Amino acid sequence: MEWPKAKTIIIITLLLLNAAFAYLNITMGAEPSIYNFNKEEIIKKLSQNNISYSFSDETEYNELEKISFVKFEYDYDKINPIFFEYPESLESKIEAENLVYSDETGTLIGEDYKNSFIYVSQSQPSFIKTGIQAAEGLCREAMQKLGPEFKGFKQETATYDPDNENAVVIVYKQFFKGYKINTNEVLFRVDNDKIIYASCVYFKPVEFLKESRADIYSSLDAVFAFMAYKSAADASAALSQPSGAIIDKISLTYERDQLSGDESFIPCYAIYLNNEIRPVLVNAYKNIIIE
Repeated sequence: MEWPKAKTIIIITLLLLNAAFAYLNITMGAEPSIYNFNKEEIIKKLSQNNISYSFSDETEYNELEKISFVKFEYDYDKINPIFFEYPESLESKIEAENLVYSDETGTLIGEDYKNSFIYVSQSQPSFIKTGIQAAEGLCREAMQKLGPEFKGFKQETATYDPDNENAVVIVYKQFFKGYKINTNEVLFRVDNDKIIYASCVYFKPVEFLKESRADIYSSLDAVFAFMAYKSAADASAALSQPSGAIIDKISLTYERDQLSGDESFIPCYAIYLNNEIRPVLVNAYKNIIIE
């Protein structure tokens, strides 16, 4: 076969393959990447939706695995002395399938189906402003008393309570092999140098599931998912103008996979908004908001 003729056949074949791939891309519902826009265009789109973001913490596209977990068994012989002055006099009872300890000073409820516990003091709010450093020291001591299983927890925030300007709210999150487990949390509320409220959720991480390794979306994709979610919420509320949102930071984290029913954590993006304690979570595998 002569070269010019063979060359023509090769070109036609490549054109046909390219057309076939384009057809498959359309019929399979592939969506364009936001990276088709430059940064200025993205900022403009966010601004149109009244969203401010500095782009200071973008992450590269990558693959990640799920993390398996097992149920954690709380040791209330260690937990009760943190909150009760006379823990040996406490009696336990079952109420609505929850384990309950209480006396005249407060109540601790172990919620087995949530793998969590909540403590609420009977003390009244004080009019004395609690120092953040003093509250941090008190909570560090409480975390140590919870036992070695909680060594992987690190303090994430310490802020004054928006509902009680004299009290301090301190949040601890667990880190597993360098990754934050957003689900696993210990929260303290300290008033007048006393822990007046505490909550804990802990599912014990075991290992990375290599067979689950898959592509994840980028942090910018997560921002666009949040923008679409916020726009839908604004439309549902019949707002005449988009509600404002300032994104302070975005970080990669892991959250319990409640939709699939698997005993695993999945990678997510935590979008922290100005003046909000809890982040908005975006499933990094599917780029959808976790509610």
